[in-house]
Amino acid sequence: MKDARGRDVPGASASTHIHRKGGRDVPETEAGDGLVRAGALVPRREPGVGALGYASARDMLDDVVQLLRTYAGAQHSGHDLSRAEVRRQADQIARLFDRHIRPIVTIARSQIAPESDAGLPSALRLPKANLGSTKVLAACDGMIEAARQFEAVFVANGLPANFLAQFQGARDTLAREGGCEATWVVGPAFPAG
Repeated sequence: MKDARGRDVPGASASTHIHRKGGRDVPETEAGDGLVRAGALVPRREPGVGALGYASARDMLDDVVQLLRTYAGAQHSGHDLSRAEVRRQADQIARLFDRHIRPIVTIARSQIAPESDAGLPSALRLPKANLGSTKVLAACDGMIEAARQFEAVFVANGLPANFLAQFQGARDTLAREGGCEATWVVGPAFPAG
């Protein structure tokens, strides 16, 4: 932020995460520590009659420091929860591949004669393992519809009679529990007005 003469205003910043200090960028935690140190310099004394008081400034500084600590904690926990959510979704997708998609693809491949020119229908091919959950859900939808046409063949080759219902349930669980790379959102940096 610039003043009327075009000079940098000390302590002003366009970002809530990096602050300017002495011509260099300072991470938010260091800037918060600076506020704590500044609080130690403000004496705690009650104003006398007609004297300039420090108590309200000290209380205001204490409130700001507490608010910054609260927001820093919320951002840290939100980041950890977001990583945990991504890991949980990856585990769900891996279970979906292992329990439902791979058995269907294996049986479908075994039904094609080695000397045949016929290929495996694209809906019954194994999707890439590194797909996001939205694309995995789309692949599941296509595979369920393609497998429905050959349900008797899959059951005759060892899948349970209700394998499509189980597959649909696992797919719906992934969709219901955040099938689109959900992220945890932390509230605004400072409350409104």
